[in-house]
Amino acid sequence: MNLVGHKKQKKLFDKMASSVKIPHNLLFVGPEAVGKKRAAKEFIKRLNCKNSACGECGTCRDIENERDSDLLVIKEREEIKIDDIRDLQKRLALTGKRKDSYKAAIIDEAHLLNSQAQACLLKTLEEPKGKALIILVSEHPQTLLDTILSRMWSIKFSPVETELIKEELKKRGAGEEEAEKISQLSFSKPGLAIKLFEDKEFKKRWVKKKDDLNNLRNSFLAERFEYVKNLAKDRKEAKETLKIWISLLRREMIEDGDESEVLRIKKALKVMEDILFLTSKTNVNLKLSLEKVIINL
Repeated sequence: MNLVGHKKQKKLFDKMASSVKIPHNLLFVGPEAVGKKRAAKEFIKRLNCKNSACGECGTCRDIENERDSDLLVIKEREEIKIDDIRDLQKRLALTGKRKDSYKAAIIDEAHLLNSQAQACLLKTLEEPKGKALIILVSEHPQTLLDTILSRMWSIKFSPVETELIKEELKKRGAGEEEAEKISQLSFSKPGLAIKLFEDKEFKKRWVKKKDDLNNLRNSFLAERFEYVKNLAKDRKEAKETLKIWISLLRREMIEDGDESEVLRIKKALKVMEDILFLTSKTNVNLKLSLEKVIINL
């Protein structure tokens, strides 16, 4: 199973796959980029591959590349709407292309489901049919209806040991020094580490945002507000910036021994995390919110 770390979860997946009755509804919970969506794909491979998620057969490759007709992945949405869930319902109702295989749906960032979409999804969760599997992936499960949560089998994912991430990067072609550097930068998140290694443009943006944070801390308020004015023009970039800054500040909080500085970082983190959450769930005024962030740096 191609999953960095998460030994207990792998054992659980093997046990579930060998069971007569497999849960229809799963919720994968944990921080962003620790491997939740990857785990969802690997579990679906484990169920549908004749060789226990070999990673080489046509079924595994199609699931990996999201080309499999028995798999629907809802992802990269600003908001997940009722039409997305209606499409999911139609897809799961179709006859599968392979006999005895599972039809599956992964809803990435399930906390982006709006109220109508959640109500619609609830009906599907209440009436599971045949070999159908729905996996919700989220770092903010508290935004989901209690009635949805009560129908899910929740599996928690945590950050992964740095050494395991380093070994994975080396398998992918990174040298010893690069693997060490990126694994340290990734904050125990294999998804982030792999993206930093494989996506050079993302790495450039990541490094720039790191430099921006350091420069802004030493700048006047007028310069900070000008930066925010430009950043607020692109909601997607603003969210990415907040995610990077949150990761950087968490690392600083761990490494800094000064109690007053730790308290200051905690305050800044709380502001950033609250605003990142609000930008995902509401039409909050982005410019005003970012100004609040910038004041608390």
